[in-house]
Amino acid sequence: MNLHHWPSWLIGLLVGCLIMSTDRAAAVDYEADILPILKQQCIDCHGPDVSEAGLRLDSMLHALQGGDSGEAAIIPGESVRSYLFARITHADPSKRMPPDTASLSDDQIGFLQKWIDQSATWDSATAELARRTTEHWSFEPLRRVDIPSIGGDQRHPIDALVVAQLSDVGLTASPTADRQTLIRRLFFVMHGMPPTPTEVARFTS
Repeated sequence: MNLHHWPSWLIGLLVGCLIMSTDRAAAVDYEADILPILKQQCIDCHGPDVSEAGLRLDSMLHALQGGDSGEAAIIPGESVRSYLFARITHADPSKRMPPDTASLSDDQIGFLQKWIDQSATWDSATAELARRTTEHWSFEPLRRVDIPSIGGDQRHPIDALVVAQLSDVGLTASPTADRQTLIRRLFFVMHGMPPTPTEVARFTS
């Protein structure tokens, strides 16, 4: 094949297509390509120790969960709709992340955008998040339970359920506190100070 006879624009088009194809094929790796950026720029404020706005970026699963706002921080495969990408590219410096430091470089932004857009890399994180969500106790349907008969001082059905659970693991409930002990506990919890003798007498009489 003699490329000398090909027009230059066609050669340029073919080279461009090859570069784009290679670029798309090269998957961004979270551990190797993304985590170093996040550690340098984000995890001090959005990590396991400090999670501002409830957002953690120290793992793909946490990033996928988002923060307290309820808005998805990352939408796999759609960087332009992802709140995280919008914040790191915001035109207003006062709203751009990370705050109080230099903005991310074009290369870092490019890596993050490519990471979000390569939705196939999110499959395992999405599946794990779905598994954890559906297994959470708050998603279980309400159902009536039989109240166990435990004998003794059973003032409320909840007491019976708690005592039965303790019994299953070989524990026993503490004895019921007397009223003088209860008033002291209450005052220390509510006021940080013990009750006066008059308040104790009023409660125990």
